[in-house]
Amino acid sequence: MIRGLFQFHQVSQALQGTATHTRNPVANQTHCVETYGVTLVNSYEYVRGIVPVAPDPNKPRELATIVRGMAVNQCDERVFRVHLSITVHDDLGVKGTGTFNISELGPRQTQPFERAWMGSVTSWEIVSNK
Repeated sequence: MIRGLFQFHQVSQALQGTATHTRNPVANQTHCVETYGVTLVNSYEYVRGIVPVAPDPNKPRELATIVRGMAVNQCDERVFRVHLSITVHDDLGVKGTGTFNISELGPRQTQPFERAWMGSVTSWEIVSNK
């Protein structure tokens, strides 16, 4: 009886499919994801180590640059686990790096991204990878 239940379970999974079969490894192609509309916005609303908050007169203000943009899946298949690697340089040439993770993008779907750096960013490069 137990063997019969086990076989029935295996057959029902084969007929219904499982979550592991719905993710196509070919769909993880990072050439599908492109970025556009990238802007640099200066702000004094960021306090080191804290996300954007209402101004607090007791906290020291420093200039921060927020890099904002959109990521789009250009392919006809879903992509999973995309990491946008962002490299920035400030006006003195100092380099900074960071990432923005996207768990899933459907076909032709877009998603906004945002990342902040302390200081004045003057240039950036964004690369998508797995």
